[in-house]
Order: sequence, then structure tokens, then C-alpha cells
Amino acid sequence: MTRCQYHLQGHQLGIISNGPSDEQRMKLMRTGIVEEFAYILISEECGIAKPATEIFLHACEAVGEHPSNTLYVGDRYDLDAEPSRRAGLCGVWLDRHGRQTQEHLAPIIEGLQELPALVDSITQKRG
Repeated sequence: MTRCQYHLQGHQLGIISNGPSDEQRMKLMRTGIVEEFAYILISEECGIAKPATEIFLHACEAVGEHPSNTLYVGDRYDLDAEPSRRAGLCGVWLDRHGRQTQEHLAPIIEGLQELPALVDSITQKRG
């Protein structure tokens, strides 16, 4: 078990992807992480694609969680962070290439290793 997996235990994990269904599911199986996710939502299968806020709301409804209690991490500011925030989630931009400017709103992480600390911080603020 990795450090990230350990710190995220107790949280439901899900995926929202615009990628081709067969390709996305094959990646998850090949990497051996498919079992880590309670829910996998692929735009090709549900007929809604990012950046539509409806895809984020659909995922929240499917797992029975209110958007305000949901954190969404994605590597595209325009397709992930902004629209998930408009849907009421805590949208986190995974900026692996250091492209952030003053125009980009937090939270922003540069790698998934930062995610457990961010989750802990948000959880503590919510009390």
C-alpha cells in the first residue's frame, strides 16, 4: 500500500474521464488500481462530458455524496478544476508542469503525493 493510498483510506474514490471507455478501463486494470475506485464514470458511457457541470453532479449523486463534501482532482484547469468548482465541488488542479499563474485559483497541487495533506487540511477545516 502506498503512502497516498494509506492516507486516503476511509474516503470513497472515483474517476470521471472523457477518454475512450475501453482504453480507460484497460488502463485501470493494467495498473492494478481499478479496485481502489468505488465509482468510475466515463463520458462515453453516460453521454455527458467534461467540462459540463452535470457530469460532476451525476458522479456525486451516484455515490450519494453532496458536491460540497466532494473533492475532485484533475490535470486540466479548464476541464477539471473550474467546472467541478462551478458544480459545487472542491476542484483541485493537478499542475504537474508548473503552468500556474496568478489567474489560477487554489487549491493547486504539483503531484499526487501532495493530495493526502490537502485532504487532511480540508477535512480539519470542515471539522
